[in-house]
Amino acid sequence: MTIGALRALRTAGLSVPDDLALVCFDDFSWADVFSPGLTAISQPSREVGATAVRLLLERLENPGRPPRTVRLPCAFVHRTSCGCVAEALDRPLPGTPGIAGKDPVS
Repeated sequence: MTIGALRALRTAGLSVPDDLALVCFDDFSWADVFSPGLTAISQPSREVGATAVRLLLERLENPGRPPRTVRLPCAFVHRTSCGCVAEALDRPLPGTPGIAGKDPVS
C-alpha cells in the first residue's frame, strides 16, 4: 500500500513530505532506502507469529477456554517522510498521553 500511495502521490504531482506527510505501518528492512526515508510503525512480526501459534496450541488443548486478546507493543520508527524533525518527537502530541515515539502502543 505504501508503494501504491507513493506512486499515486507522484502521479498527482505531490511531494512527500513537502506536500503530504506519509507514515506506513509494518516497517520493512529497506524503508530507509526510499527518498525520503519512510517513517513507519513497526510491529514485532516474529512475536506476533509465535504468540498466534502459542494461543492456537492452548486452544487445541483446552477448546472451552474463553477467547482473549493479546496486544504486542509497536514502535515508531522516525525517518523523514513524516515531515517532522526529531526534536518535535520529544514533545507530547496535543490531546494524547505520553511522548510520541517513546512509548510503545499496546
